[in-house]
This record gives sequence, structure tokens and C-alpha cells, in this order.
Amino acid sequence: MRPAKEDCLHGRRTHTPENLRGGFSLIELLTVVAIISILAAILIPVTHNVLRAGRTVSDASNLRTIALANQMYAADNAGQSVMAYGIPPEGGTVLWYQDLRPYLGYEKERDKEVNIFISPSDPEEGGRLASPPIVDWSRRSYSVNYGIRIYVSANVYKRRTLTTMDPSKMIFACNHKATEIGTHGIMTTSQASMDLIPLDWHSVYGSAQFVFIDGHVEMIQVELVDLKNKDKEGSRYGDWSAYYEMETRD
Repeated sequence: MRPAKEDCLHGRRTHTPENLRGGFSLIELLTVVAIISILAAILIPVTHNVLRAGRTVSDASNLRTIALANQMYAADNAGQSVMAYGIPPEGGTVLWYQDLRPYLGYEKERDKEVNIFISPSDPEEGGRLASPPIVDWSRRSYSVNYGIRIYVSANVYKRRTLTTMDPSKMIFACNHKATEIGTHGIMTTSQASMDLIPLDWHSVYGSAQFVFIDGHVEMIQVELVDLKNKDKEGSRYGDWSAYYEMETRD
């Protein structure tokens, strides 16, 4: 019989209760899985909310930048704001995002997208994921208020001057799934257009972000700016329409 020491020298181990045990028991594995599941249930919603809040902040930044671009545009155009869509007295047509492109650092080539027009909260990325997808430079997640133009005659529209509006009370633009039906602005007298203001892009369901002429952004309940609710307590429909009858200066 060989001594125990020789067994060790040949790589053999003495069988003791300590080294007979190998791996984890089923109870231990189930405990670890349960702990991981609990942590995931806690962290995933928190992470989702943080990401959504970050997108909301970026969305507000886009809107402020667009409003600032409109102010710069007005400074170069006798104080007149862009139009959502219109036929100016000199003829032709105008679209607000075409007019603002140079003030956002883009030229008017059609093969360039303006990412500032695409909300990070937009699940369809400004129409890129729509059917059929919108893939050209006109992709956008925002529209401007049709109330910032004035009807002249024979389907001719004129830009309003910013001096005729209270800049802190007049909505300029907001989240709007305009590309889905090819509209260019928010037509507050059209329910189809109002229905394109998204209710689920932000953490506050039923609300969207609105930027005013002066560039400040507010999260507002969409029902409070909807024409069909204009007689409802707390309605803010006047933010679209309070200045419709004011004359526009040349």
C-alpha cells in the first residue's frame, strides 16, 4: 500500500466532504435568477423614463432652435415670419422649412436632410419609417401655426410681421406628424390636422411640446389647444387665434 503522500505527488486528491461538493444547488440558482429579475423589473422602467426625458429635452431644444431661426428670418425680411405654406403677393409658393433651412446652416439642396426638423421622440423619425417612407429632405416632425400668415386675395397669403403678435402668447410650432398626410402647417380649423398632434411622444400622455414666437417651449395638454374644446375651462385655443384679425404691417 502506497503512502498518502505519494498519492498527492501523482495528482490524486484525498476525498473529503469539502471537495466532494461541486457547483451550485438548484435553490441557489433560483435565488440568483429571482434577484436578477427583481433588479431588471426596477431598472428597466427607470432607464426607459430617463431616456424618454432626455429625448423630450432634445425635442424642446429643436423647437427653440426653429423659433430662433424664424426670428433671424424675420430680421432679414422686414419683420415678417415664415409661412406654413402660401402664395406670396409676388407669386410662387413658399414652405416654412424651405425658408428656414439657410438659417439652420443648410442650403436648399434637396438631397440634404435637416435633422433639426426631426424630433428624437418621433417613433417614425419624421416619416422615414412611415409607409411609404419619406426619405428626402422634407422629413420633419414639426409644423408651424397657419395663424402666422394672413389671407390677402385670390388664394394669396402674406407673412405676418412679428410685431403684430404677442411673442410670449402666440404659438409658432409644435410636435406634429405632418408628413403622414403631406401637410405643411397646423390648421387649427381642421380636426384632421389637429389629430396629427401626437399624444404619446412624451412622458406626459396627452401633451405635446409647443414653442412660442419668443422661443420659449411649453408642454401643453393637446385638448386645451384643440378647437373643439375652445369653450372648455382652461382652453388655450386663443394661443393660435387671438391675433387673426390684426393687420399686418408692410
